[in-house]
Amino acid sequence: SSGINAEYGGDQDTNAELVQFKGFGVKLVKESMASEGETTIRTILKNAPYCRARMHRAVNWVKKIGVREQLLMNVEELLKWGNVDHLVNPIVRQQSPVEIYGLDILVLMITIGALPMGLISYGLLGCCKLLYCKMKKLKQQ
Repeated sequence: SSGINAEYGGDQDTNAELVQFKGFGVKLVKESMASEGETTIRTILKNAPYCRARMHRAVNWVKKIGVREQLLMNVEELLKWGNVDHLVNPIVRQQSPVEIYGLDILVLMITIGALPMGLISYGLLGCCKLLYCKMKKLKQQ
């Protein structure tokens, strides 16, 4: 059914904009819920059959077409509008590639993993050196 889409953070703002853009519901910013809530509810109730019909048509359309057609439609929409910035989370856009791909965590994990391996290798090398020296002394006697 149609509805009121309130954004509270994350990608909810983008989702609410898309729902409103597609005609399935109305976007309501949380700061204006108290002042615009009643008007928005009345709008939704008045337009519920229209919103519901659009939503059912979209669902049926997606069920009817395949993945290839959906991809073509998305590419055509991209060419038409010039970008897909409305699909990108604004928080992600502010992150560096290090944060996006988790490279900082990867470096930390490699460091944590490499430190014990280095200590173990150093210890084994020391043991081998000690055994070599002892064997050399035994051979000399």
